[in-house]
Parts: sequence; C-alpha cells; structure tokens
Amino acid sequence: MAGPNVILRIVTRAHALSTGEPRTKSVYNVYDFRRTTTGGAPSKTAAVTKFKTDILTPLQAVLSVSYVTDYIDCRWLDDPLDPFVTAALALNGTVAGDSLPSINNVRLRLTTGLRGGSYRGAKLYGPIAESQTLLDSVTAGAIALWGTFSVAYLAGFTASDGYIYQPYLVSQKKSVFKLAPPTATVVGTIINGTTLNTIVGRLQRRNQLRRSSV
Repeated sequence: MAGPNVILRIVTRAHALSTGEPRTKSVYNVYDFRRTTTGGAPSKTAAVTKFKTDILTPLQAVLSVSYVTDYIDCRWLDDPLDPFVTAALALNGTVAGDSLPSINNVRLRLTTGLRGGSYRGAKLYGPIAESQTLLDSVTAGAIALWGTFSVAYLAGFTASDGYIYQPYLVSQKKSVFKLAPPTATVVGTIINGTTLNTIVGRLQRRNQLRRSSV
C-alpha cells in the first residue's frame, strides 16, 4: 500500500428517469468514511459490498423509482496513487408513482463535534416521489423513512474483512490532495449527527427551464 489507506471515498453515479423534464443530468453522491484502525490490508471491494447493503438499501426506500443507479466508484482518498475502482450498480429507488423534477431535492445536513464551516456539510438527494411530498414539504411518512436512512448512515458499517468504517466529513478547504506521494493530507472529522430539512429544495445547476430550452 502506498498510503495509510484510512479514508475511503465512495461515489454513486445515477440518473433521473421519467421526471417530465426536457433533459436530465447525472445524479452523483459522494460518501467519505474513515477506518477506525490503521495498518493491515483492507479491501475496497469488501467495504463497498457492505456499504451497499447497510446504507444504500435504506436509501432506496426514500427515493423515487425515477432514481436509476449506474455505477459505484471507490478509492483511498489519503493515497494519491490509488485509482478508482468502478463497478456497475443496480440499487434503484423503490417509491412508486410520479416523481418530482430532478432539480427538487431533499437536503440532509451533517454535523460533527467541531465548530466552523469546515466541519459542517450537507447531502442532497433526489429524485423524490410526489407521494412523499405535500406542497413544499416532505410527508410524515417520508420523514420516518429518512430517519431510518440517517441512523444507518451514522452507524457506518463493518466490512467482511473486519474493518469498521465511520462516516467522515472531509474539509475540502483544509485538505491537500495533490501532495507528493505516498500520502495526501486529509483533514476532517467523524459525522455524529444529521438534520433533515423538511422543505424540498431546488438545485439551480440542474434547472432545465433556461432560455435556450424554453
């Protein structure tokens, strides 16, 4: 191993289907995890397999069937020489019925034990089924499902090779990823709390209603 191989980055790549928009863009979500121990020879494949079971499976229950997954990528973030390993991903959303446009998302705020903007974050998820929203808010039933997912995410997972992974918030501002090998400087802290924003948000970068497309 060229680096300590402690910080694991997992990226899920998906797309929105049948959302009634002229065009849709890819839906990417980035997850960082920190091993609770150092040393040894952890397996990225083993980690991703458990991640899919423990975290992506409860996520399926809160996303629309219009959320269609394509690929999952993983690499050691603290090893500048470690390439992404890519595999096909088939864990689509399971909530039936019509969905909101892909620009409408649920926001999950992330908190840690440290203060400051570098130690707070958020994740945006979509597409969302219309049945899980009422006006501009998510329903009580949807809030319960998001709570189940949040608990699973905060719990992290234990891979089949015995290594334990906890959700980790990486500071993009304070970390140095282009440091000369064998290691990068990754600054971050363990995520210990989430807060669901019950008002459905809007992603301007996915907005299709621009002058060129009207």
